[in-house]
Amino acid sequence: MSTIIDCSIVPAIGENQAFLWQALYYAAHMDEEPSTLPESARTDPPLAPYVAGWGERAGDLGFLAVASNGSTAGSAWLSPRIGALSSRREQYPRTSHCGAA
Repeated sequence: MSTIIDCSIVPAIGENQAFLWQALYYAAHMDEEPSTLPESARTDPPLAPYVAGWGERAGDLGFLAVASNGSTAGSAWLSPRIGALSSRREQYPRTSHCGAA
């Protein structure tokens, strides 16, 4: 049974990169590999461009779901500058619900 969380949707900004890295880690199912740490998304060549430098260029767009207790419960973001990275890129959604209760 899932829990419904009261959230507000707010614009993401460049300072939210730390949460976006965490969201990417879960969206890419890296957490399913016991020895893989959340920081691994930063050094994965096909994944890193999804967050590296996000919010610093025109066209970056994103939103965060912020729970009533102030914790970030999810995210969605895009960057039109990301071109063809690899065949793996289609496997990774740009959304996540990490941290949701």
